[in-house]
Parts: sequence; C-alpha cells; structure tokens
Amino acid sequence: MDIEQTNTTVENYSPPEYQILLNELRISCTIAMLLCLNRSHRMAYILGDILEFEHNEGGEILGITRDNFRQQLSRARAKVTAFTNKRCGQVTPSAKCACDKKISGAIKKKRVDPADIIFSTSQQFSYDTLQANLHETKQALRTIGLQKSIRQYKCPSKLAQDLDDLVRQGID
Repeated sequence: MDIEQTNTTVENYSPPEYQILLNELRISCTIAMLLCLNRSHRMAYILGDILEFEHNEGGEILGITRDNFRQQLSRARAKVTAFTNKRCGQVTPSAKCACDKKISGAIKKKRVDPADIIFSTSQQFSYDTLQANLHETKQALRTIGLQKSIRQYKCPSKLAQDLDDLVRQGID
C-alpha cells in the first residue's frame, strides 16, 4: 500500500488495495467477536473449531471432561452463530453490518490503518504454487489423520499450559 496516501475515502485505493483493506477489517472484526466470548468459551471455540482438536483433546488441554468441553464448544458456537447471523453481512446479506459500508469509518477511526496492515496480505500465489500448496496440505492432512487414529496418543500436558499462556498473552 502507498503509505503516503492519507485520504480516508476508499475511492482513492486501487481494487487490490481496497480488497486488502476489506480483508483487514473482516479479520479484525472476527478477532473482536472472539474477544467478546468469555475465556472458557473462547478457548473451547479456538481449540474445537479453529484448531480442530477432538473433544477429548480439548478437554484435556483445558483440564475439563470431554463432555464439559463439548458443552462449552456448543455454547460458544451458538453465541458466535447467533451474533454473525444477526449482525454480519458476510453471513446474512440483509444484516446491517457490511465491510464495504464500514471501511471508510474504520479508516477514519484508525481501526484499519492502510499504512499498517496487520492481518491481511497482498501476497498472491500463482496457480501452480496454489496447486502445489494444496497437494502438500492434502498429504499433511493424511499424515495427521493417520496419527490421530492411534488411540494411545495422548495430548502432552505441557501443550495445555503453552496454549493457555499464548491466549493470556493475547489478552494482556
């Protein structure tokens, strides 16, 4: 992005820059939404839906039972789903909040700073690179599936503390 560009009207940005700004706003909104969950729901949602841990693994990481983890995740999903269905134009087109309607205000209020993009990236992959990445991802998922099928696998207890420390660092 052109850091010299200080005008907050979106018409001054090229289509690729505008898409980066929209993506920056979308990601920051998603993160803010997660911060609205209480800690136990946020941890369950991150572990269960974002990192895709199994219920028994998530429960072990959080030091709760499998069933308790499943319930925490269910409640967190319900809250996130209700909020996004009601508010987010990406999920429900008739919802009042839409990134393209909010971007100018977000720039003016410095919630999105075109000179300091934090989440979004302008890096674009060629088709060949994308295909290679997809192939690598499929191979990695097969290996992970094979490892997860081993019943004796037990999540290291240190992982729970490390994940908890990371989440706490993000809050402070």
